[in-house]
Amino acid sequence: MVMDFRLLGPLSPKECIKWLEDYKTALQNSPLGGSLTGVQHCIRRLHVQRKEIEGFRELIERYKSLGTSRDDIDGLESRYSSLVESAHYRQKNLETVLQVVEVEDFYQNLSNEVSERALNLVASEIVPTYPSKSFVQEDHLDAHKLNETWQWLDKVSECQEVHTKNAATYHQFYHRAHIVERRIAGVAVKLKKYQTEIQYFDPHSLIHTVRDASKTLLQLQEQVEWLSKTCLDVQPLKQRRRPDCPQKVRALVTYAHDDISVIKGHVYEIVEAVDQSKWMKGQCSCLQRSPN
Repeated sequence: MVMDFRLLGPLSPKECIKWLEDYKTALQNSPLGGSLTGVQHCIRRLHVQRKEIEGFRELIERYKSLGTSRDDIDGLESRYSSLVESAHYRQKNLETVLQVVEVEDFYQNLSNEVSERALNLVASEIVPTYPSKSFVQEDHLDAHKLNETWQWLDKVSECQEVHTKNAATYHQFYHRAHIVERRIAGVAVKLKKYQTEIQYFDPHSLIHTVRDASKTLLQLQEQVEWLSKTCLDVQPLKQRRRPDCPQKVRALVTYAHDDISVIKGHVYEIVEAVDQSKWMKGQCSCLQRSPN
């Protein structure tokens, strides 16, 4: 929920610290929105929240002017920096989710376009009152060609479903990997800080810090193990645009055109990187069946 930092004036520094922690928890647990409209609403709401967070800096400066203890000021500064960082990462996450849900809007427009064209095509067809025999024969051939066209669009949709799943797996994998990298870097920075300033730390505080770091590293170990296992199922999307030949590929649908012929499920090897137009012209030299 949105909070007003101006209400914090009468509170003590320790109460403000608790308040900042609660604000951060509420920010982290708030939903990201499940639709395009929902995500856009969350982005607008976060914009207001970040303005409020920026206003909290004035309160810290006020406590400094009142001669508040150094420990309390450090606590406020630390919680404030953590809250600012959380708001920043939430902004990045919302922008990422927005790009994903925008694809939903694209799919909806595409679906509407297909339906609209089908309706327009039916409405524009003119059937003669007394069709000739030759017209009936031609009409049968046209119906066959039309059926093949719609069947091909169905295959394209089938391929797109697979590509969408691959894109989702690809993005989720690397998003998780970046989070793990960021957390590992954060732990390394914290441990290095304690290493350089260890003589100034209380032993109990140092023990607590080491325990927290160990707990975080164990969690990161589980994440790294998950990444190591999941990477085997991640499709290299970059290879689809600029394949490093020779490159093995699996046919998603059965396709035949001129001297190019592939069968669904079979593995082939691209031996020459060519553009799509050359593929459609039947340059079969770029593709050969893999022995595997």
